[in-house]
This record gives sequence, structure tokens and C-alpha cells, in this order.
Amino acid sequence: MAFDAYFFNFQKKENSTLTPTQAQWEAGADLMINLLDETSILNPTFRLELSTPPMASATKYNYCYVPDFHRFYFIDDWSTYRNLWICKCHCDVLASFKSEIIASRQYVIRSASAFDTYISDALYPATTHEIQGLDIKPLLSQGGSTDFVFADHMSYLVGVVSYTVYNVGSNVYYWMTESELQFLMSLLMSDNNWMFGSDTSLTGPMQKALTNPIQYIVSCIALPFERPTPTQDGSNGVQAVTSIAYGWYTLTNFNTAVLRDNFTYTKLFNFYDIPKHPQNSRGLYMNAEPFTHYDLEFEPFGIISLPAITMLELSRLRCLLTVDLVTGAAILKVDNPLDVNHNILCYRTGQVGIPIQLSQMSVSNFGKFSSAWSAAASLFRGDLGGAVSGIADVAKGYTPSLETTGSNGSLMSISTYYRTPILHSRFLEVVDDDNADNGRPLMADRLLSSLSGYTLIDNPHLALSCTAGETEQIVTFMKSGFFIE
Repeated sequence: MAFDAYFFNFQKKENSTLTPTQAQWEAGADLMINLLDETSILNPTFRLELSTPPMASATKYNYCYVPDFHRFYFIDDWSTYRNLWICKCHCDVLASFKSEIIASRQYVIRSASAFDTYISDALYPATTHEIQGLDIKPLLSQGGSTDFVFADHMSYLVGVVSYTVYNVGSNVYYWMTESELQFLMSLLMSDNNWMFGSDTSLTGPMQKALTNPIQYIVSCIALPFERPTPTQDGSNGVQAVTSIAYGWYTLTNFNTAVLRDNFTYTKLFNFYDIPKHPQNSRGLYMNAEPFTHYDLEFEPFGIISLPAITMLELSRLRCLLTVDLVTGAAILKVDNPLDVNHNILCYRTGQVGIPIQLSQMSVSNFGKFSSAWSAAASLFRGDLGGAVSGIADVAKGYTPSLETTGSNGSLMSISTYYRTPILHSRFLEVVDDDNADNGRPLMADRLLSSLSGYTLIDNPHLALSCTAGETEQIVTFMKSGFFIE
């Protein structure tokens, strides 16, 4: 049985659908072949007579096409027998049935031409080399200057038992500067004329023995920020007053401020241009753990680890600090200012205000770090928690806790408040990838004709016009990775 066959030289990968153009195979040698007895169509052996041109040059050909079989073949070997060339071949199944293969829809695991950047690629391991990212600080506005957590000032919120129009329950809260609180304590502790007035029936020592001058002060919180300028009408929540309603008494000629309807202090911090993994061109998953790590250094909450997976495409970060002026308790909320749903990335609570025990305060040594210097010894008693144990619980180490009203906190951590918050970024380096030969994760159902290059299929399903043996070979190629070309 004689057939026409086109023999030519053609370079391609065996696991590729690449086919020669018609011009390529027609430019080769058009030879007349005979099948060897009992040969296979999948692995045929062709006989060519020596007289068939190009005779000895035939051995330079490595590929052939048999139109009557509708198949392309790789040439495995050339040999001679008497006056015959013997050509042993095997079918190039991917090229022969390319049109049917790429017309099918398959579930694609990896592809060189399409991939899902959110899918983590476990094919390439991370190295132990850590890339130090940028340390960025918040900006008051984009292109503006950095800002500290708190200004380098102290103010004091004093709760007094009394009855005025400013009452919150039975208490009135006066927001004082340091000099105003010094004056108040000087007045209360120097003599009791403000209480007894012109009554001289009791001597000074007897007056002091029978009265507690600070009995109407229920709390005093040291706040690491400046009091707003009081207004006459209290429109900003802080109203200027010239007297203090102190229990049953009134302390006159006293210029200070009373807290009206706003009992919180808020401050906003914005971080711009969040650093991203330098290798994230291979996929956004590189901006998440374990390749990317973010740590927010924000006193007094310590060092906060932020979930990088929630910040894959985040360009901005907002930190909202809210302080309860009455207790000194603070809340830190971290979110994406561009997120309309306002999903919170981090929520931390801590203690910003320091409770001051006024009974241990003397006028002579009262200052920015007075009052609770006796609490310095707490460092050696372990009251600062993480001060000795390191960063296992940094927030605890930097956050004094309020256990009872009026108890001593620690002013030693106040100095840490006057720092600028910093967002630290760290990245693990990953070995180089080879997209051309290994593709990237896609994990989607796709029409194969829409893809190109390396493709890996999960559990291929095919209905082809070929033998079962050829279908099995095609399935094997697809499951182990093949090239659509």
C-alpha cells in the first residue's frame, strides 16, 4: 500500500500542540511510502526505495506528515535494508488533534497566559533572606509633614463632687493646665480659709485635723496632650469658668475650664503609599503572609502586627485614636479610609491617661513627671508587665492599667507618647519563577483556545476522533503539563 508523505525538519517540544504550516511541510520532500507489514498507525514503520529522492539526504528529516492518515509523526530512527530506507515513527498526538483539543473546555490549574493573582503559588519556596521594607510615618495630608501621637504637653482632668449646670451625675469635670492644678492644690493644702471663712472658733491646726481638703476630688487623670483653648460659650466642648463648684463650697477667682458635652479626644493619622512586596509582579498573593509582614509601632499600644492579607491592594491606612477623658482609656482603630464598608483591620484598647493620686502630691515637686514618681519603684516590682519580659506583650509593657480610681499609674511611659507612629514592612524573598515553562495558578474553567503557552489541566475530559490509545496519550500530556502553541 503506497502513500504520499511529506518529510521535513521541524523543531518542537513533544508536549506541544505546535504544528508546521502548510508551506513548511509542502516545502519538504514529497515521498512515496509503503507500510511495513503489520505496522501500527500510532507507531508506524515506513519503507522508502533507495531510488526515491533525495536518497541519502533523507536521514536529515525528523518529522513527517501523512495526509491520508491526517496525522503528524515524529521520526524516531532511520535504517536501511537492502534497497530500502526504513523510517520508524510515532504519532504526534497533540499536533494531529490540536483543533479538537483547544476547542474543549477544561479546568486549568496553571497557565502561562492567564492566572489569578490572588492565588498563592506554592511551587516556588521562600528563602531565608528577608528584605527590609520602607518604614513610613503618617502625614497630616498627602505631601505634608509627620505628626506625633501626642504633643509635648500635659493637661489634667479633675473630677469634683458638686452641683452646677455642668454636672455629669454628681461630678463636674474640670480640664486644667499644669499651673491651674498647682494653684488648686496650693489653695486646698495651704489653709482652710476657703472652707471656714471668717469663723475663728477653730485654730488652723484644728481645722486641718478635722477636715480633708481634697475629699470632694474623686479623680484626677494626667493626659499627655494640651487642653483646647476654652471658649466662653463652650462651643468646642470646653467652657471657660472663673470659679470651681467644690462640694458645698465655691472657689472663686479661679480661671480654668469645665468639660461640657464632649468627653472624648480624637486624633487621626494617615499613612500613604503602603510598601508592597518587590516581587508582587508575579501575583498579589506576594503582598500577604508569609511573604509580607507589617508592624505598626504606635504608642502606648506598643507594636501591633497588622494582617497583611487584608492589605493586599491597600494604598492608604488610617488610624483613629479616641481617648476617654474621664478615665484615660483609649481605643485605636485601624482601617482603610477608601473602604466604604469601613472594615476594621485592627482594634486595640489601652490606657493613655495616667490616674494621679492627689493625696501624695506636694506643691513643691509637682511637675510634668511629679505625683507618681513613687511609682518608679513599680518597675522593680513588675508592675510594668512587659518591661522585663521584652516584647512578648509590648502593649502591656507600655500601657499603665487603671485598677482603682485615684490610684497611681506610671508617668514613666509618658515619654513614649511623644513619638511619631511608624509602619514597618518586611518581605521574604522568593526564588525566581519560570512562567514560560511552569505557568502560574489559574484554577478556573476555561476554553483552551483562549490560552497559550504552558497549561496544566486537572482531570481532562475529552471526546476526540482518535483511537483510545491516542486519547490516553493526550490526557497524560494534559495532566502533566503541555504547551498550547
